Amino acid sequence: MTPTFTVLIGACAYDRPDRAATLRHTLDSIARQDRRPGDQVIVSIDSFEQDKALVAERQALVFSYGLGFIVMAYDSGYHFFGVEQINAALMTVCITGSHIITMGDDDVFVDGAYAKLRPLCAANPLQPILYRFLAPWREVLWDRPRMEMSRISGCCIAAPRQFVGPMDTRTTWPDSDRPFVEHDFFWIQDILAKAPIHPLWLTEILVIARPDLRGDDVAHRGVMQCWHCRTVRYFEDIDILNPYCPQCRAVADMPGRPVAMMGSR
Repeated sequence: MTPTFTVLIGACAYDRPDRAATLRHTLDSIARQDRRPGDQVIVSIDSFEQDKALVAERQALVFSYGLGFIVMAYDSGYHFFGVEQINAALMTVCITGSHIITMGDDDVFVDGAYAKLRPLCAANPLQPILYRFLAPWREVLWDRPRMEMSRISGCCIAAPRQFVGPMDTRTTWPDSDRPFVEHDFFWIQDILAKAPIHPLWLTEILVIARPDLRGDDVAHRGVMQCWHCRTVRYFEDIDILNPYCPQCRAVADMPGRPVAMMGSR
């Protein structure tokens, strides 16, 4: 059976004036993938205290992408990183994907991400796959193949659907006013605990958070990190005829190598 992907996006219609643009870039990055029947995108909009016209505008944007792009709105009575919206989507929408992926409404998949993941999911359908992403502050995470709080994101996993449960909806840590922002860490940890085998840790960077603008588009072709000095570059900025890192002059480890690692949960 061909693996399929359900991408869950907790989206908001507030916070920054460019939210509609970032969501469009997110959806564009999915539309560019090698999509198959059964692949779906569910955008769940946080409609708490939001202008109805603005929410309707976001819904129309999602619908404009056609088959497999689904949108809903959910008012949980408070704002919190789209967690309640993702949980609502899990509970109310018919999931067609064999694997669940979560994304922010300002993240993008790099080109070819689905094509990279699909055969790996097919090879072992019960194995979660943990890949890497470029964080907003331009650090590659995860940095080591192990579960470490604040060093991995919910956008880093292709999770077999049968092991996926709701995210923790706490807003503060127990006995503290400190904001609870590690919901995705514990969500991944719960998935890995349910899976019968250890995850596959894939060294490739498949997601970019808040990618740099390039005219009317954003950088999306991919990311390379120098093996020596850890300098990060977008594929858009790399001259394939010049294999040297601009910072340390090490010969670049060109993308596409089939390297994957097994690690602890």
